[in-house]
Amino acid sequence: MTLQKSDIDSLVEWIAGKKFGKTTNYTLAIVDDNLWFTKSNGLGGVTGEGPDAIVSEIESRRLNTDRLVCIAGPFCDNVSNHAEMCILAAVGEKKLSSIKYLKCCAPVCDFCKVVLDHYEIPYSFRPAQREGETVTDAASQQGWRHPFLPIGFGTQSGDTSKQLQALAELNTSGVVEERNVPAGGTYLYTKRKVGNYKEVVFD
Repeated sequence: MTLQKSDIDSLVEWIAGKKFGKTTNYTLAIVDDNLWFTKSNGLGGVTGEGPDAIVSEIESRRLNTDRLVCIAGPFCDNVSNHAEMCILAAVGEKKLSSIKYLKCCAPVCDFCKVVLDHYEIPYSFRPAQREGETVTDAASQQGWRHPFLPIGFGTQSGDTSKQLQALAELNTSGVVEERNVPAGGTYLYTKRKVGNYKEVVFD
């Protein structure tokens, strides 16, 4: 049976009801008809309370039947790698049309929104609880990395609105030059780990 958005939505709700240490911001996606997931700064394997429990739940729901289940790893410096961007980087810029749906366990940050909208990725998110209130805006982001371009942004670098405008322009041009980095941006020398993902092996 084809993987449905409702399968992802239900799994996100299940994850949101759990407490996996300090990590709650997981992202899940339908890529072709396969199920992908990861967390902030990526996953190198399925060890640990959170990933192991998620894999067990996927298996108990039989969502691994006749399809791949993949985890996306980090793509840049292992820091400020937002979960959504980990999935984009792992899938690869030329194959982004294979992402049919992406959902986060928490609100999507403004930097990720600009990239997801640019590449026309269908996405959704689960509202968060902050100080007793339901909110749909993400907390401010100290650091953020682009999945394909050697550029980083974040609140540590200045005016967020100007950074978002610069990001939109860079998405369109596809060019980042070290000698001409926009205000608020940080040029990144680290080579991107495109296609950094692993298939989950089920017993």
